[in-house]
Amino acid sequence: HHFAQANMPRQAIHWWQTAAERSRRQSANVEAMQQYQHALEMLEGLPASEERDRDEVALRMQLNLAIFAAMGPAAAERGANFARLVDLHARRGDPARMLPVMWGLCVVSFARCELVESAAKTREYLRLAEANGDPVALTAGYLHLGHTELLRGAIRSGLGSLDRVLTFYRPEYRAPLISDYAVDLHSLALSCRCLALQQLGHEKEAADLADQAVREANENSHFVTLSHVLFQIALSHMIAGDVAATGRFAGDLAAVSERHQGIYWRSHAEILQGWVMARTGRVEEGLARMREGAVQRSRMQGHAWEPQYVAQEAELLTEHGRGLEALRRLDAAEALINATDHRVSEAEIHRQRARALAAEGAPKADVDAWLRSALTLARGRAQMLWASRAAADLAAHQQSVDAAGGRRATTLWSR
Repeated sequence: HHFAQANMPRQAIHWWQTAAERSRRQSANVEAMQQYQHALEMLEGLPASEERDRDEVALRMQLNLAIFAAMGPAAAERGANFARLVDLHARRGDPARMLPVMWGLCVVSFARCELVESAAKTREYLRLAEANGDPVALTAGYLHLGHTELLRGAIRSGLGSLDRVLTFYRPEYRAPLISDYAVDLHSLALSCRCLALQQLGHEKEAADLADQAVREANENSHFVTLSHVLFQIALSHMIAGDVAATGRFAGDLAAVSERHQGIYWRSHAEILQGWVMARTGRVEEGLARMREGAVQRSRMQGHAWEPQYVAQEAELLTEHGRGLEALRRLDAAEALINATDHRVSEAEIHRQRARALAAEGAPKADVDAWLRSALTLARGRAQMLWASRAAADLAAHQQSVDAAGGRRATTLWSR
């Protein structure tokens, strides 16, 4: 501050950068963001030069780490930062250094649930990584491709891409991955693979991978990686209906987010903990907490896995006599699925729609149609988890109709 007042911009830039690095080491990521921005503001006042551009690239790469930690992968600040880095690298003619920036833009699109765009960007990124013969960049690319394919409902294809990550990865990649890509991809690939295996019905293997991913992420103690892994493992337990395990991992995510000012990751913890609260008898309080977490996350433009959260909320609403409200929430989820190609939860959304319709006394044919749609979608995508649930609900519904002599069924199935 005093250097800036004394018209000593280079000294002021160095001071702000040093302060930001100290803040990051102390897990004060919000303060670090502000301090990097002050340094960049001072840098803007310097005459254009190769040195000035090089310094701006270095500052913005460090700013990216602070934004990712605090505001998550989709934040507007992160998108704007990457857009400026694209301009700088294009001006400097440095395509190899463009790779982490391109990857970051892929992640921004993914986290905003722009999945078709994310997949196209990722394939372009992989072509450049292959042309440059960069194994670290290829590892990052296949992780992102696998994650995107998983959310689009291409489970087996996504699993194949994730397997390539584990094949390519070497322990010496960890440092460049964290400095340039903001995450260590090995434990993150394990947690993504856990979600894919769960969908395929391999629940024991998925559980073993979950334990390995959390253990590895804890050992490495990198905040963003650990937060992402804890979120995905908590999500997998919520999908499985394991309230205790969801609560345990969501609690860990909340604690680590508080320590590191991880506002985005805290919003996921809020949703997960709200679901646990609702499942343990505090329904209204839990639903309110889920919705508040969703609002916080939406402010940071994060929408990945949103349809799954809605499916969990709709199930709670239906079970507590609020089928019409559940149907309205499912309409919103279906609109998001169709707009973004976020297909991984589509079969489950259809199953929950059937449940809500049955609870509201809809005609048997309507309930049957949605359950059969859920079953067809799940089987077509090899989602044996969703398929088994849809088949069980369909059998239970038909049995209830038969027992009622053909009258409308109003049975609420247990999971």
